[in-house]
Amino acid sequence: MKLLRKGTAQLQQKKSESEKNLRNYAFLPSDELYSSMSAKAAGLTAEQVEERQDEYGKNIITTGKNNTVLHRLKESVINPFS
Repeated sequence: MKLLRKGTAQLQQKKSESEKNLRNYAFLPSDELYSSMSAKAAGLTAEQVEERQDEYGKNIITTGKNNTVLHRLKESVINPFS
C-alpha cells in the first residue's frame, strides 16, 4: 500500500508541476514563448522536428499498464468471478 501511495504522490507532483508550467507559458508574450521553446511562429522545419523527436521522443500519449492493484481491485468488484 505504501508503494501505491508513493506512486500516487509522485503522479500528483508531476501533474502539479505540469499545470504550473502550462500556466506560466500561457501568460508569456508570444515572442518570449517561442524563444523559450526555440521555435518560430511559422513552426519547425522538418529537420528540427526530427532532431526533437530523437531527443524527446514522439508526441504520443501512452497509457500505463492495466495490471495495477487498483485496476485489479476494480475489475474484481465489477466481475467477482474472474
